[in-house]
Amino acid sequence: MIDLCREIGCPRAEAERFLQIGSRINVRYEGVYVAMATYLLPRWHGSPEDVARFAKQSADSNPGLGDVVYARIATVALLIEGKDFPTKMPGFEWSRIRSGLMEIDRQYPDAARTQHLLARFAFAYRDKATAKVALLRLGAWDPVEGPGYWWTARNFASAQKWALSVP
Repeated sequence: MIDLCREIGCPRAEAERFLQIGSRINVRYEGVYVAMATYLLPRWHGSPEDVARFAKQSADSNPGLGDVVYARIATVALLIEGKDFPTKMPGFEWSRIRSGLMEIDRQYPDAARTQHLLARFAFAYRDKATAKVALLRLGAWDPVEGPGYWWTARNFASAQKWALSVP
């Protein structure tokens, strides 16, 4: 329903009502937060501040999800903004995003999706150590998974070159 609200231009109060209903049905369902984060993106009905504030409030008010939901909300914006994420969405904290992704990695070890996100965020935030570990775990460019996170093999190669270079 939140996705529908985004498409037809429902008032924010209506989208927030659906968020409340969805989160009461299943407090650990991340999808309702992802839908609301998408609704709040500047291209639709919000601002960078709205998205960052929503990530913080969602993580702080739902201890069952915590920084996992923070990372999931940040991912929505990262996949839209790419390498410019930190400047276009300045209200996010890399430490919380990293914490959430590390928790996802503990729950689902070796998931390529998590490694792509760790590497992609680390590249955006210039955290070479985290990017290096994630990229080494990923290995080579994957034509199936890669485009969803990097858009092109060239972007992935650029991150690898930067992360794996000796200072």
